[in-house]
Formats: sequence, structure tokens, C-alpha cells
Amino acid sequence: MKRTLRVALGRISLLMVGVQVRLLARRVGSAGVLVLDIDNTLADTWPSLLPGVDPKDRLARLEPLPGMHAATVGRADDRPVVYLSHRFLWQAPVTWTWLRRQGYPVRMHSLMLVPTAADKVKPLGSLAALGPVEYWDDLSFGHEHGEVQFYQELIDQVRAMPIAFHDFQAIGDTVDAARGSEE
Repeated sequence: MKRTLRVALGRISLLMVGVQVRLLARRVGSAGVLVLDIDNTLADTWPSLLPGVDPKDRLARLEPLPGMHAATVGRADDRPVVYLSHRFLWQAPVTWTWLRRQGYPVRMHSLMLVPTAADKVKPLGSLAALGPVEYWDDLSFGHEHGEVQFYQELIDQVRAMPIAFHDFQAIGDTVDAARGSEE
């Protein structure tokens, strides 16, 4: 039953994202759109992935990654900002609240949650067809197990798109520079 419900909600999520992209089409001008992942891109997520922790509390208490706000929305200018993240639909309220608390501009049509990392590709392609896209996403997993792994096939697909892609290394460099300036 849980699996069936999860699959159904995943499909609903993808339908919602399709509608959100169409709504955004009216706002994406020649300046384009800024697309941001959340976990391990804006938020320091992996240290929170502990067994037995309530997922809602865990997401609400995530620490922001230093320097990422300034490097992303701090330079968004008039571009719409979209959050495209591999999270479950029922995590939207806590995600929305976290983004607002961290000073990220979020609207109903700008929070796009997808059931798998691979589900990010289609909306990215649709957004790229509308205008320039700047995309920040680590596209990694496994940090909590001590070995960072990458969604290499997805990375290759994203790099083949006509978008400005800021990857794991760019995010790390941004965070390191911000931490260095704090000392």
C-alpha cells in the first residue's frame, strides 16, 4: 500500500511540475531562469541523514550552506528562481518554510519537487527551451555513508543541454570560499 501511494504521489508531482513549467513560461524572458537544487546545494543535508530522525524535523532544521545564497539568488537579478529538488510531495510545506526562513524567494509555481533525481531532466529541458538556464545542483548521493557518488548519467545529460551548470565542484568551491572569508 505504501509503495502504491508513493508511486501515485510521484506521478502527481510530475504532473504538477509540468503545469509549473507552463506557468513559468510566461515569466522567463531573455534573462532566463535560475534553477536550484536544495539538498547538498543550498542546504547542508547529508549530515542530517541519521536513522530514527523524524524527516519533517530533520528538513526543518537543515543548516544552509555558506555562500550559496549570495552566489545564487544574490545574483539572480530579475530572473525567476525555481527550486527543482528530489523530495517527496508531502515535504513541500516544510521545504517552502525552510526556503523562506533562509531568505530564498519562493512562490507556489517555483517549488518543483520530483520523486527521483532522474526526473529533473525533463523540466530542465523544458526550461532550457524557454530561454537561458543557470542550474546549480550537486547531483551526488552517498555522503552519509562516507563515499560521495555521482549521478553520472544525469550529469552527462545536463552537460549536453544548453545551460550553465554549476556542479558539485562549483558548489564546494563556493562554500569553501565563504567559509574562508568567515575566518
